[in-house]
Amino acid sequence: MSGLVDENYINRYLKDSENSVDDLKLQIYTLNNEIIKRDKKIGELQFELQGVNYQRYLKLDGIINKLKIVKPILRLCLKVYRGIKWIIRKLLKRNNVSVSASDFKITPNITDKDYMPRYNIKVSVIIPTKNGGDIFERLLKSMAGQLGIKEIEIIVVDSGSSDKTVDISKFLSAKVVSIKPEDFSHSYARNLGAKNASGDYLLFMTQDAVPTDEYWLYKLITPLIDEKVVAASAKEVQLDYGDMKYKIDSYMHNKFLGIEKNDVIGEMHEGISWMEKRKNAQLTDICCIVKKDIFEKYKYSGNFAEDLRLGLNLIENGYKIGLLSSVCVIHAHTRPSSYYMKRNFVDVRTLHDIFPEFKGVCINADELVGAVKKGYIYTENIIEKLSWNGESLEEFLDNLNLVADNTISDGENLNFDNEYQDEVFKNFIINLYNLDVKSCNSDILCNDLKSYIKNALRSYMTEKYSEMNDKLLSEIKETIFKTYCGKIGEYFAYYMINNEKKEEYLREIAIILEKGV
Repeated sequence: MSGLVDENYINRYLKDSENSVDDLKLQIYTLNNEIIKRDKKIGELQFELQGVNYQRYLKLDGIINKLKIVKPILRLCLKVYRGIKWIIRKLLKRNNVSVSASDFKITPNITDKDYMPRYNIKVSVIIPTKNGGDIFERLLKSMAGQLGIKEIEIIVVDSGSSDKTVDISKFLSAKVVSIKPEDFSHSYARNLGAKNASGDYLLFMTQDAVPTDEYWLYKLITPLIDEKVVAASAKEVQLDYGDMKYKIDSYMHNKFLGIEKNDVIGEMHEGISWMEKRKNAQLTDICCIVKKDIFEKYKYSGNFAEDLRLGLNLIENGYKIGLLSSVCVIHAHTRPSSYYMKRNFVDVRTLHDIFPEFKGVCINADELVGAVKKGYIYTENIIEKLSWNGESLEEFLDNLNLVADNTISDGENLNFDNEYQDEVFKNFIINLYNLDVKSCNSDILCNDLKSYIKNALRSYMTEKYSEMNDKLLSEIKETIFKTYCGKIGEYFAYYMINNEKKEEYLREIAIILEKGV
């Protein structure tokens, strides 16, 4: 039987002991630490067991495909094997301890009657997938190993994976709901997953997000159990993988929401501005947990920003939501340059759709084409001039500011084949330069990029790094180029929002920017 040693329990039976109270407390403290270490070791062994079992499954599956005659018999044996594995996993998960939602420390909360505290609830984890890869497998194993929750079911809504995503899901006991790729939308896939869920709470995750530890779900759901909020999202953090552009965007978004260090309760206030409303309603489907009965009233809506729309519905109907800094989720990815162009275009258009007050910058067709062309030359010249010669990080950042200030945005020395652009962007920029249209001399995009370099990029680098190196130099150049691509998407969206009469060639480009996000 597992559990921590209770000090009051010991004192009742050892009143006449010759040992001093301090000696007994020391023994109790030592025993408690050993038990905690053992329980954590059980969790680690569980993950290892799952990994070994998965490799065995792959070998068995290969043999099954070759031996067609005995396939039904082997399939039956495999089902029996999975059943035994499920029983073992359930027995391992019985060993549990309590956690505090306010921090990451394991806190004993033991009585004589209840030495394994946990929430007597069922949580349904809903994950839309398409070719989830290695990170997705890590996510499933991590969710299966979460402690402190009575029951966890995993529902995978797959839209045409061609890798092992579906096989891995089934092996790890997830329920798989398959849809056609052309039927996918962010709202539809998640609403369908919720329809197939039987839990008291719904946890929506993306396939590339991973919990930080085995007590993560317990901490995430605690504000909902305490009825402080009806939904909550965790703060994003990044590890070594993923591109710097996304890391800086996430860093700045956390600053915007005010969750760098503190949890935030999102709710409505009288006379609230659209910007404050957006901040207070910003749930994120990278990790979003909500009470099922509440979700069924509102559900997801729209093709994009379905998480923000849900948050708005909740706070506008008098509910409170949690934006948590005390609970983090690991999330990062690497995207091509054209992705940021398309993503920013869709984000700005969607934000205007939700908040009509937001219109951004008024820009006409001549200014838009001129701004994109000048911005391309400016960005290319910065990348070409930027170098690192062994100076400190602070000295490099000072030099970067000088380069941003002194780089010109004029010239004909165009390079449509640098290492940071993909084929989609290359075709876009070449076609734009080949257009026989009027353009004017506009520096607005260059000025935005200069501001990004001096503020967001410098702030992030100063906080996250202590020294400079060649790898960081390459990442910074790539980040500057991808930021330029994102600005193109923003300004195309501003043009579409603020001009009733639109040039046909720009309308055609806008249609391309909406696809594939």
